[in-house]
Amino acid sequence: MPHGERMPYKLSLDCEPIVLVEIRGELFDEELSSMTRDVTRAMQEHLARRVRTVVIVDLSEAPHITPRQRRLVGEWRAEVRDLTRQIAVAMAMVVTSQMVRGVLTAISWFQKEPVPVCYVKTLAEALRWAIAQCEAEGLEIPLPVRRRLERRSEWPAPAQLR
Repeated sequence: MPHGERMPYKLSLDCEPIVLVEIRGELFDEELSSMTRDVTRAMQEHLARRVRTVVIVDLSEAPHITPRQRRLVGEWRAEVRDLTRQIAVAMAMVVTSQMVRGVLTAISWFQKEPVPVCYVKTLAEALRWAIAQCEAEGLEIPLPVRRRLERRSEWPAPAQLR
């Protein structure tokens, strides 16, 4: 994919209370900065509207990020830590590598996350977990939103929506 042809990430707010951030290609530093600005803006809007969310970050098609980008993401996460605690109920990260999931889980044990975080292999797992978190917190997921989620993944099956 040539640089600048399309943004390699998508922030989907059409499935609230579930917010989906999908990274679908290499992120250059300026695209990473754009993504963090977009997510921060969405978080601020959720806070202003008093909307609680479960966030899914789908990294299943994301290539390796550079050490500089890992540092930038770490700094950004520290900046939005209080905002995260105010609007998020939980967060799921889709990571295909079992080893990376294990490392991230271990890191989250030592670095206390502001909300519960789950590391899963597939978007379907993340959606099931996110919906369960919404239900546990009393966050309503309207049927049209459940249908949009169904179109994004093989889960839930149509019979499970009723």
